[in-house]
Amino acid sequence: MLEVAKQFLNHTAMEQSDRFYLVAIPDDGEPDVHEFEKIDTLIDQVIASQGQNTTLFCFVGKWMYIAEAANSPGLQYLNTPAGNVPLFKMPKPGELKVNRTGWMGKGPRELTIPKEAPKPADKPAEAAVPAKEEEIPLFSGGHGP
Repeated sequence: MLEVAKQFLNHTAMEQSDRFYLVAIPDDGEPDVHEFEKIDTLIDQVIASQGQNTTLFCFVGKWMYIAEAANSPGLQYLNTPAGNVPLFKMPKPGELKVNRTGWMGKGPRELTIPKEAPKPADKPAEAAVPAKEEEIPLFSGGHGP
């Protein structure tokens, strides 16, 4: 009967891309999570932990990692099989402070918005002087003469 249960668990886990997990919380250390593809390996680890001052939790499923977007530091997400779920509360209407200045830097900045757009200068634009042909590098990085 034990072999049938093991085969069923292994087969079900493989079909659903699930893994077997063991959370170990030792009395004198940090919690640790162990991931296994087969139930036999999990069982061996539990047997090896018998008699130790540790608390074990076993489960089968998917590990949902906590992730942070590279372009949004500080905003964390729960990575689930159905997609990323924000781990922060979205503000309700009226809870947002409107930034009328457009300032994106750190800290406050006081800006005044002009009532009229500035007029362009009346002086003519200066003509750009082209570089001499021999001054234009053809290659970079040490190639060529």
